Amino acid sequence: MKILEIEPQPIEYFPYLNVKSGSSHLSREERIIERQFPIYKGYFEADNVDVEALIVSADLQGNVKENGETLLMGEVIPEFIDTLIQLEFPNFDSSECGVLLSGDLYANLEARGGLGDVRDVWYEFRHYFKWVTGVAGNHDAFGDHREEYTFRNEKNIKLLIRHMHEVDGLRIAGISGIIGRKGKHFRVPEKEFGKDMSRLLQRHPHIFLTHDAPAYPGVLGRPFIRECLERGPATLNICGHAHWGNQHLVELDNGTQVLNTDGKVFILERVGDL
Repeated sequence: MKILEIEPQPIEYFPYLNVKSGSSHLSREERIIERQFPIYKGYFEADNVDVEALIVSADLQGNVKENGETLLMGEVIPEFIDTLIQLEFPNFDSSECGVLLSGDLYANLEARGGLGDVRDVWYEFRHYFKWVTGVAGNHDAFGDHREEYTFRNEKNIKLLIRHMHEVDGLRIAGISGIIGRKGKHFRVPEKEFGKDMSRLLQRHPHIFLTHDAPAYPGVLGRPFIRECLERGPATLNICGHAHWGNQHLVELDNGTQVLNTDGKVFILERVGDL
């Protein structure tokens, strides 16, 4: 699989609420601001793939107030994307779209960060689209151990902890969490992270999902993850966690593409076989 193009300007914005950085000294009303979440259009090509489009995102860390209730942005934006597809994409409909999520779908209006249950975000994406595959970020929870196990076996949902899944002809590998000290929520020691990446890359995934991002000149990321990716066969790494601004898609020395989806949505349309 290869991404051919990402259009430079967003095709739409989704309004949401967020907490200002460094605003703990302000009143609750002053801390909360409205932001715009950009949605981009792009194109990919792939062999023998039975999906017409991919919806890709990470770090949906915002909230929406609806009918007096505060919801996670990810609980509301799937319907918005569904409507956008009906208006802007005549070649397919939502039932032909897969969803790829690279983690950190939780937010609250009390303080930045935090940890919370994001299962309803996944359920909303599944309601509007064909299937949902993704990894967890360091702010994501899925209930207790039993509830997480049940969730991981839901129909048309695949949470990748450190394994690979095949759907519609796409081999999708994934490692949840970020590199960090073992024992903290969704933290993976560097050595363990690298061993899992090497093992999964040997299976030649079309897509490799991580929450943590690789390093690249001019943007934030981890050199270690880039080194791991470049030691393996070329793939498409979809990541989040580190905000890259207007830099979306880069190519590493071994031909691996990296699409950083932190704080963005991409609707990628398939344009034909290789």
